[in-house]
Amino acid sequence: MLYFFHHKFEKIHPFYDGNGRTGRMIMNLILMKNNIPPIILSNKQRKRYYSILAKSDNIGLMEITNDFKLLVKFISTQILKTWNTIFKQWN
Repeated sequence: MLYFFHHKFEKIHPFYDGNGRTGRMIMNLILMKNNIPPIILSNKQRKRYYSILAKSDNIGLMEITNDFKLLVKFISTQILKTWNTIFKQWN
């Protein structure tokens, strides 16, 4: 559900400004409330993230397409990268 919520929030753009930051902040809050570390996007990763979000815009409310799967894979990969960073710091 996190992926659907995040995508739909970004798609509807409820605010005049700051929708991307707000959407990522809410996504990270949901992750942290579930004991999952937040994702951090570099500028390079952010460009890919925006591209994947745009590709995912053509889906229906509960439809899953290959383009939406790209968004799920991208966010999941970023979560795993954060876990790897945490584990490296512990060792």
